[in-house]
Amino acid sequence: VNKYMLYFGAALCGMGWGALWVLWPMVVVENSAGEKSQRNMGYWFMSMSIGTLMGGLANYFYFEGVTKISSKNRVMLYTTCAGVTMLTSLVAAFGITDIKKSPKRHQPLTDEDI
Repeated sequence: VNKYMLYFGAALCGMGWGALWVLWPMVVVENSAGEKSQRNMGYWFMSMSIGTLMGGLANYFYFEGVTKISSKNRVMLYTTCAGVTMLTSLVAAFGITDIKKSPKRHQPLTDEDI
């Protein structure tokens, strides 16, 4: 794998995440029912943080004493990370299902509003 392509991809992810860091909580709070916005933000932060926690634990326990990372190790770690990502996505999606039912839900502008 070309290391410069990895650096470029990481930089793009970092720029995208910088924008999402500000926008996604605004979407969650503005579209949640008043009494549920704190809970929904908790789901959002949990889904965002669990990957870092699980990745750190996997690195600590799985790579303890490993001097060279083999393909077998990479596949195991990538599979674990993909599973955690899917799990947290499902938890976040399930946790904020009330956004569709909220009366504060964002309504798109009509031609008269513009």
